[in-house]
Amino acid sequence: MNNTSPPKSNLTRLDRWKEPQYGALLISPPPAPDGKLAQAIDEHWAKIKEKDPEQPNWSISDYLQSAKELIFDIIDGKPVFHVVLFCLDPERFELCITSVFDMIDLTPDEVRITLVRALARNVPVYPNTKDLEESLVRFHKDLIEDGFNLKDSSGKETRFKLVKPLTKVLENLNPIEVPSPAELCLMREALQNEISQRDHAGRILANLKIAIDELENSLTGKKRNENQIQRTLTRNPILFGVEYCQIIPKHALGKDFEMDYALKRVSGIYDLVEIEASCHKLFTKGGNPTKELVHAEQQILDWLAWAEKHSAYAREHLPTIQEPIGFIVIGRRLTLSEHDKNRLARRNIAFRGTFQILTYDDLLDRAKNLLSLLQGLKINQP
Repeated sequence: MNNTSPPKSNLTRLDRWKEPQYGALLISPPPAPDGKLAQAIDEHWAKIKEKDPEQPNWSISDYLQSAKELIFDIIDGKPVFHVVLFCLDPERFELCITSVFDMIDLTPDEVRITLVRALARNVPVYPNTKDLEESLVRFHKDLIEDGFNLKDSSGKETRFKLVKPLTKVLENLNPIEVPSPAELCLMREALQNEISQRDHAGRILANLKIAIDELENSLTGKKRNENQIQRTLTRNPILFGVEYCQIIPKHALGKDFEMDYALKRVSGIYDLVEIEASCHKLFTKGGNPTKELVHAEQQILDWLAWAEKHSAYAREHLPTIQEPIGFIVIGRRLTLSEHDKNRLARRNIAFRGTFQILTYDDLLDRAKNLLSLLQGLKINQP
């Protein structure tokens, strides 16, 4: 732990104990003032002070050196640490372990610094009850992600961060170190997130494969059913990309327009879709856009113009329509000559940022390339 370079990791567990480590030893219960043990302790410390007048009194940090564990608690809405220590019982002359004192009225930064001191001394920190686990983990996350402030000898505050990044908790697990309860919670969370992400990725792949097969079968069938093709697109918004989760027919733009289709992103924002028949051509023999293509383009432009003109209304009543883009799906690529393909490319460049014109084959190729990308395979070019 520091603010520049990570600590060395080639120490053995035994290396930690080659040099003696001293800590404060409490007497429990406190001995009588006239007792022989109390007298011996007083004489001992008097000699130490005589040799070294600058010898400081024991601090909380010193007591943590001897702590067996810290118990994190919240009392009256404020974080508290119960310090469990090894103490000397003068009656039995044996070591006992008990909760000796509490650290109270701690600021968030004091909580984080206490956790760091406990971590540095291999003192485990446990939540007092199960429902406090989340609060303790949150403080531990803050240490890893945001760090904490400490003052140096000159009084200047320096920002420190733990060198163990949250995303590497499992990779950095050291077999000669005992992970703290908070770290165990983070490991569990990391595993749950990884399982969830893999499960989500698996569902995306499965849905995308089904959508591709369904669209391909609809387009290559002997008897084409345009209604079936449009139902396929409506059922499978993932064909437009993994960022889309729903295609909504007849989505209203206030009281003025009704879009044929709204394409909903996972974030909740809507884009615009105009779906035309796959049998429609895009260009005439003379190279001009067909009436079907012009109609689709005008539809998109009208909707975009409405969204811009009624931006205040949209923000109030349709907050999820924010600078939408449009898609037009029309026709087949096999009906396009090389000149038509170039015309389509130039048209898309001209309307870039406003809408994009896709043939059904383009949409299918995009979906197949996305599938290959997710599977780590080579992307095919049309």
